[in-house]
Amino acid sequence: MATSTVIPGDITTLKGDVSKAKEDISSINVKVSTLQTDMDSAKQDISTRYTKTEVDNKLKNKVEVNDLESGRYGGDFYPLTGREAFYLWGLGTTTAAANLYLNPDPAISSVLRSTSSIRYKHSVETIDSEHADLIFRMRPVWYRSQCENDRRDWGFYGLIAEEVGEIAPQFVHWRPANEDDAPEAISSNGLVAEGVMYERLVVPLIHHIQKLTERVDELESELKLLSTSRSDIG
Repeated sequence: MATSTVIPGDITTLKGDVSKAKEDISSINVKVSTLQTDMDSAKQDISTRYTKTEVDNKLKNKVEVNDLESGRYGGDFYPLTGREAFYLWGLGTTTAAANLYLNPDPAISSVLRSTSSIRYKHSVETIDSEHADLIFRMRPVWYRSQCENDRRDWGFYGLIAEEVGEIAPQFVHWRPANEDDAPEAISSNGLVAEGVMYERLVVPLIHHIQKLTERVDELESELKLLSTSRSDIG
């Protein structure tokens, strides 16, 4: 039966390696502790020198699109930067979420959350028929799109933003005119129409549905009354 021989010198060397490894681990722990202390000190120093807004303004321009992979920046928002465009991958929809509005004004270039909360409203009034009737002047159209991302062989239904703007400007997305805009693109209010707020058109439609329902109820009551009177005569 074969046996192995342990050389004392090898044991001594092995013990030395283990001891050295322990020293390295201890040194790493010290460095980590020192780094954590330095980070805490830096955070404290920044908090005393700058406000959170100042720090955000200094850092957000340094964050590239790929940095979004690491998660939320600054605790409050995701900064999106890009030379030409950025993409929101996997952006879905849900009935529980608020709408997003992309401001068409290049001077602002912001994505805003659309809200219907009373907290952001004042001077609230019930819509009247005079304003609700404005939708009757709007021209529904069928058209083919010239947008590069739309299929050229498809037809679409919609409204013309410039036409709606002359009838009811509150239903249109506007931006300031610039030197590159053709004169015919500038509306009478001096702004350029970019799109129709189709979701806002639901409001006058609700008003008219309510009025039509009231009228139907009245006619049904009159018809019932006439039927009763005829039965009494017969």
